[in-house]
Amino acid sequence: MVVDKIGNTASTTIKFFVDTTPPEVTITSEIPEYFNKNTVLLEWTIEENIALNYIAINIDGTGWINIGIVYSYQITLEEGQHVIEIAAVDKAGNKSVKSLFFTIDITPPDITIISPKNGTKITADNITLEWKLTDNIGVKSLQISVNDSIIDLSIDTTEYKIKLKEG
Repeated sequence: MVVDKIGNTASTTIKFFVDTTPPEVTITSEIPEYFNKNTVLLEWTIEENIALNYIAINIDGTGWINIGIVYSYQITLEEGQHVIEIAAVDKAGNKSVKSLFFTIDITPPDITIISPKNGTKITADNITLEWKLTDNIGVKSLQISVNDSIIDLSIDTTEYKIKLKEG
């Protein structure tokens, strides 16, 4: 309050908040480390003690995009590794960022049988199966099926020796 020499008074009030705590971002999307879809739905929650200002997203380091105050965002991405960052900024300028790392792989692995060739008549009972296996991201597992039996192999295996009965 201020008083002049005659006794007139004036006063004013200001209201403000002290906010030193950044918002808390929790990513709620269940996105596996590897998956086979181009479209990704990102979902999150934000905890803020006073007033949230905006949410921003950074896709693969291309720069921050202010998306307002929303709690989901759908994007379409190419195959490969991705980093998505979600930032929440409150009215005091406090910021927190959470990151999500994943790989999109929509191309199936390619396997080429080298030997024996399809339809080959074999006169020996000891056979060596040979193949070439490639994938653009990486192979997780390798199995072969012989007479309805599944055999698990190391992913870097390129041949398998087997003894078969006639027929």
